Amino acid sequence: VISKLIKKFENCPLVYSLVRFPSGHHQNLIIGIVAPNLKRINDLIAKQLRS
Repeated sequence: VISKLIKKFENCPLVYSLVRFPSGHHQNLIIGIVAPNLKRINDLIAKQLRS
């Protein structure tokens, strides 16, 4: 799942940071996003995660 998320977000111009790190048996991903407004972030998430 983490690899799929990285592929979806790695070429997005609004994403400035992707950090993957282990936490016990789980993997975590922190995505840094910069956008001019909250609507752009909501649209990005709707497009990338729900597609």
